[in-house]
Amino acid sequence: MALTTPLKFGTLADPLQLNEQVDDYTLVLTDAGKKINMNKGTAVVLTIPANASVPFPIGTQILVEQKGAGQVSVVSAGPPPTVNIAGGAYKTTAQYSVLTLTKTGTDVWMMTGDKVADVAEFSTTDTGSLTFVTRGPASTGMWIDWGDGNSEWIQHIGTGSDVTTVHDYAGAPGTKTITFSGVLSLVTKFKCSDALFAGNVSELAAFEGITYLYLYGQTSLTGDVSSLSGLTGLTYALIAATGVTGDLGALNTLTSCETFHLYGSAMTGDIADLASMTQVTSLRVETTSASGNIGALKTLTSLTILRASGTSITGDIGELDTLASLTDLRVTDNSMSYGTTTLPAWGGTVYLYSDGFSTAEVDNFFIDLDAAGGTGGTLNIGGTNAAPSAAAITAINNLIGKSWDLTFTVGAELLADGDMEAVGTAAWSAGLGATLSKQGSAHGGAQCLRVLGNVSCSAYQTILTVGKIYRVAGWARGDGTAAPAVVHPGSPQLWIGTSSTIWQEFDVVFTATGTLMQFEKYSGAGATYIEFDDVSVKELV
Repeated sequence: MALTTPLKFGTLADPLQLNEQVDDYTLVLTDAGKKINMNKGTAVVLTIPANASVPFPIGTQILVEQKGAGQVSVVSAGPPPTVNIAGGAYKTTAQYSVLTLTKTGTDVWMMTGDKVADVAEFSTTDTGSLTFVTRGPASTGMWIDWGDGNSEWIQHIGTGSDVTTVHDYAGAPGTKTITFSGVLSLVTKFKCSDALFAGNVSELAAFEGITYLYLYGQTSLTGDVSSLSGLTGLTYALIAATGVTGDLGALNTLTSCETFHLYGSAMTGDIADLASMTQVTSLRVETTSASGNIGALKTLTSLTILRASGTSITGDIGELDTLASLTDLRVTDNSMSYGTTTLPAWGGTVYLYSDGFSTAEVDNFFIDLDAAGGTGGTLNIGGTNAAPSAAAITAINNLIGKSWDLTFTVGAELLADGDMEAVGTAAWSAGLGATLSKQGSAHGGAQCLRVLGNVSCSAYQTILTVGKIYRVAGWARGDGTAAPAVVHPGSPQLWIGTSSTIWQEFDVVFTATGTLMQFEKYSGAGATYIEFDDVSVKELV
């Protein structure tokens, strides 16, 4: 029959009707006056629909029991409706807890009974705008009390869609307490990069269904990171807050996490404890107090990004030879070693800056990287690492030929006026009757050096020491007829360009057999010319 007046609960003559549910459930009109038994072994959600879709009469009452082990969360399909709940408690306390839902207005319900709250409290001293980005299933949401007398409902529109919430404190002074309440376990994303967002990270444990957590730049966010070990649904975790402490190894429970970034904090722990997170593809542990042997991470064969910088981590980089998918390896400012091995064909970015490598270790890394066959990468093995020796020259030049951009330990600049910005050509000597001049249309800056004359004429400086190793790098071009070359007398040309008028890069490592560093016109008869710019000559020391 049609419902025209509120239904009453059953009597002995008219027993209470039961509605057994084994999964998430949205109330329907025939539930008025009934008891809904939510019977599931894991967490379950009961949704109160808006009056526009299900017009329960005002005064309707419905009982809800947590019959199974799974905690029951009561949520609104909106708002509307609004659910008024003392203390913001939206969940049953335990198995057999019973709640009473009473409709008190067109789209207003009251909930009483045996319930607990989903609440997370933080604070801020911000006097301007504070921004959060969240996600959750469509038709769910949460309340935010901003601590300045204002609060609002955040309506989520789907787990794949961000909702950006901005609150302007409009100059309000002092510390404001920010309270999130509702069924926080349904929130799937929480992102904040406001430096003044403060509190204890343990409050985030209330967001137990979260899959994406991003906290960046907070200086007053504190607490033990191990309090987040229960957020086992996380697939993305970034925590960069200087006051967060605790053992990072406690987070190895996050077995679904694919992106795991911890840096700029006081966290400690042995990086080996993360070796069980075999699903992770991007791992960054930077500027923390983490320790342990980096070789323990060789089990993480899905890694494409590995960064461990500014820590107490040690070990042999060669033990990472199992990580064939790496495109970004940055292990810098640590105390590392390298034992020769068969490396994967890494490309991409390899930063091993200031890891304390010896000359032999640097040589071996160049040789092994060349043998691996990777192309087009960027390698920085400078800083506190030793310079390579003559043993690595062939490998270095091979890598340059494979389009690697190499940075390694070298001495001070030896070439005077290598940027060609000095007035005149006094720093340069002319070879075989060359006419030297400064010209515009430079590669960098305002000027380049032009060398005009017959074949083999040159500009040179006497700056080398026999037996030492040097790196010469820079840019050259022809005039459409003449081709440039970089020459060290007594050896074959170190580099030969083309006659193209487009700037061409050269980068060569060699052992000096004489004292001259020469930039030569390799071909082109008559009064043709070549040009050089942004040239550097440094000794490997």
